[in-house]
Amino acid sequence: MNCLVAHCPTSGCYMRVPICTLKADTMPDFDPTLHVVVTCHNCGKEFRESASLLELSPQALVTGKFQVIRKQPAL
Repeated sequence: MNCLVAHCPTSGCYMRVPICTLKADTMPDFDPTLHVVVTCHNCGKEFRESASLLELSPQALVTGKFQVIRKQPAL
């Protein structure tokens, strides 16, 4: 079983938030204008995310934070 997952944009949170489960192994094609409203279960922030930016992830891997690679500005 797979899940569609959004990523919380809140600085310091970055929680992977499950949206729904899917029996499919491939990412569905969404209309680019379709957005979902998500409430992060970690920080409580409500945010909008384009459905085309959702990630398909195995359900067992959905919990936890994802790593964000930040580039330091050159001095």
